[in-house]
Amino acid sequence: MLFCMEWLTTIRRPEEFVMTASGLIDFGEISTDIAIGIKRQAGKIRLRVGKQANGEKDNYGERHINRPSRLRQLEQKGYRNARDAAERICRTFCEIYDNGVGLILRTPDNMAAYISIERNGDESDFYDIKTISPANDRFFKRKKRLW
Repeated sequence: MLFCMEWLTTIRRPEEFVMTASGLIDFGEISTDIAIGIKRQAGKIRLRVGKQANGEKDNYGERHINRPSRLRQLEQKGYRNARDAAERICRTFCEIYDNGVGLILRTPDNMAAYISIERNGDESDFYDIKTISPANDRFFKRKKRLW
C-alpha cells in the first residue's frame, strides 16, 4: 500500500510523455507518405504532461487540455479526457491544415489537435500535441488545407 501511495503522489514533470491506454508513448504518426504530400517531415505524434498556468500563453499538453473548461467541451463531444481525445484524434484524423508554426489534425467530428515538431537532432524528432479543441467548419475555412 505504501508503494501505491508513493506512486500517486509522484510529481510528473512537464516534459514527460503521457502513455496511451496500451502503454505506448506514440499516439499516432505523420507517415512518410503524408509527410511527402504536406512537405513536412514524418514523425510520431506524442502527448506530454505539459503545463497549465492561468494567465500564461505557453501552456500545452495533458495538463492544459484537461483544464476544467476544456474538459467539459471534450466530454460534450464524447471524450473522457486529454489522453482519450488524443488517441481517437490520432487514429481518425482525415485532414491536416497549416497553422503557421505547426499543423492541425482534423477529425470527421470536427475535433482539432494542434501539433508541432519537437526537434531532437536525430531520428527521435516527434510531433508534440500542444492542445486539443472542438472546432467548426468556419474555423477550418480560414486555414490552408495540406492533406
